[in-house]
Order: sequence, then structure tokens, then C-alpha cells
Amino acid sequence: RDRSVSRGLGDVYKRQPLTWHQNMASLFSFGLLGYVIGCTKHEVIKISTDKGDFYVDNNCRGDTAQHIGTPETPDLVTANPVFLSDNLDIVVSKDNIGVIIFKSCQNDVKDCLYNNVGALKNCKGFIVDVRRNTGGGDYSCSAVASLFFDHPVEGGKCFTRVHNAWEFANCKNNDLIALHDPPKRFTPPFCTDKPVVVLMGGCTASAAESFIIMMKNEQRAFFIGENSAGTTGQPMINSLPGGGSYAVCTQKGLTNEGVDYNNIGLEPDLYCHITLEDYQKNYDRVMDKGLEYIRKLTGN
Repeated sequence: RDRSVSRGLGDVYKRQPLTWHQNMASLFSFGLLGYVIGCTKHEVIKISTDKGDFYVDNNCRGDTAQHIGTPETPDLVTANPVFLSDNLDIVVSKDNIGVIIFKSCQNDVKDCLYNNVGALKNCKGFIVDVRRNTGGGDYSCSAVASLFFDHPVEGGKCFTRVHNAWEFANCKNNDLIALHDPPKRFTPPFCTDKPVVVLMGGCTASAAESFIIMMKNEQRAFFIGENSAGTTGQPMINSLPGGGSYAVCTQKGLTNEGVDYNNIGLEPDLYCHITLEDYQKNYDRVMDKGLEYIRKLTGN
């Protein structure tokens, strides 16, 4: 303990054996407001915003809160559903635009996509929606990306701390080391050179960001939406009192060019977000913008 104090808190923080953070300010929270509201003992909570104040009544939360589902766009309501599942949806619009809604990076995505992708072979263009994809494994990212490449591609670079208990107990360094993940490519039923639009947002995280890097690295797609989450893989998750949880990333992620996107996110080419009025009208502005852009590229 004495040796830790003598080195200073900043130095202690950098020597944490499991976290990659190098700056005490590089922290962010996600969904913390709801957790605080759920744990408070106050009956009525005042929340102040730049748009004014509003109140949450903990005693009648069911009467004062309303769950808003995923908004839609008319073109997808009338689209032909090819395949629908928890982790992947495939639909084709009436004007032959293939839409792949890549919802989670689970291992079943590859088989689900490749077993049904034949319906997309003659599509004029593609939209890949990863806005609500919070990650999983890079296996499925490579499987989806392989549909748009005829060669292996990289999904960025990762670093993690070397953890040796004896060295850490004796105040030795726990340095970051590179994790080498060679480029991958699967063999899909076909590979397309048609134009692609990728929809991204603040919930696009971890392995889903690897997919974005794959597509960005070779300028294979046009990106619409908001910055991605700016996080890395392999989170260390623990519980909090009151039923909440927290996660600390154990890796540091960089793009192929060495750009650190942690807590910043990967940027889209065109910023677009769903407004509160859009939610109220059940209108997916971002998907609509993606369809508008891909139609210009394909001459529809």
C-alpha cells in the first residue's frame, strides 16, 4: 500500500492489470440514468435538461413510461422478408435493394446468411444495418464482410495488458501487447461488387465496430448514422447493488491506420439520427436516408 501511494494515484491507475485505460478521464457511462432512478428511494425524481425539467414518479412507473419500439420505414414494411431471426434479418425491397439487418455478432449469423443469401444475388445494391449491434465475435463480422470482398480483410488492431501476478505484486510493469488476428475471409455462395451503405450508431460496439473497420479500410461502403460506441472487445462484467452491472474493457482497439477510437467512436460519412418526433411517428429516418442514397448510386 505504501509503495502504491508513493508512486501516485495516476501511476497506480495505469498499472491496473486488467484494464487498458491510460487516462483517468477516458471513461464513459451507458444507461446510468435509468439505473440511478431505479435504485433511488425518492418517490419523485426531478431531471434537469437543456430543454427544461421533467419528473419521474417511481411509484407509478408503469403509468408514466412507455416503451417505444424500433421505428420503421414504409419501404421495409412492404419489403419481401427472406429470413428473420434474433441475430439477422434479410429483406428485399420492391425495387430490388437487399437489406441485411445485422443485429448481433453471434456464430449462427454465418449459416443464417449463407443459407439464404441466394435471394440477394441479383440485387442492385445493399444496405447493412448494424445500428443496434452491440458486438459478439469477429467470426460473424468476417462472414458478413466476405460477401463484399474477394480477399481477406482486417478488422483493426487490439492490445491487451500482460498480467503476471508476481510482477504486479512487486510493482513491475504490466505492459500492453499486440493481439495479432490475421485477416480472414470465408467463402460465401457469391461475392458482390454492388454498392453498399452501412447504417451505424451509438449502440454499434465491439465486434460490430470491427465490421465497420473492415468495410472502411478498403472504402467498400458509404456510412450513414452517428458515431459508433467507441469500445473494444472482451469486457470484464461485474454486478452492482440494486440489480445493475458495469463492464470494463480489457482491450485497447485501434483502426488499421493506428487511430485510437476508444470513447470516441468511428465516424459516419453522413450524420443522421432518429428524432423524438420520428419515434412518435414510427419513422426510421436513417434507414430512409440509406435507401435514398443507395438508389442514387444504383440509378433507381
